[in-house]
Amino acid sequence: MLLHIIVAVPDFQRLLDIMKILEKTNVKLNFRAVIPINNTYNFDTEIQRCINDLIAIENYSTALELTCYTEFNSSEIILAQVIFFEIYREIKRYLYYYFKEIQDV
Repeated sequence: MLLHIIVAVPDFQRLLDIMKILEKTNVKLNFRAVIPINNTYNFDTEIQRCINDLIAIENYSTALELTCYTEFNSSEIILAQVIFFEIYREIKRYLYYYFKEIQDV
């Protein structure tokens, strides 16, 4: 008699690739969240947490790389990056005119 047992096994190659993407950052993958325990598999939640952490530290390039690899929606990252650069540009413009006025006085 042949017995078949179905076991949930994580995709180790995918986990390795994700670790390689994250290794250049301080954001770490929580393996307890991505390995199935008691039929609970929180891979998407953990990846989203990593993406959110990368956005929080303004590491948009790695967030986009991880998003593209995992096929998550990247519009949130692109929007955050655009807002960041718009704010940066406005601050730079303000400082330019501020120091120009000081020099003119």
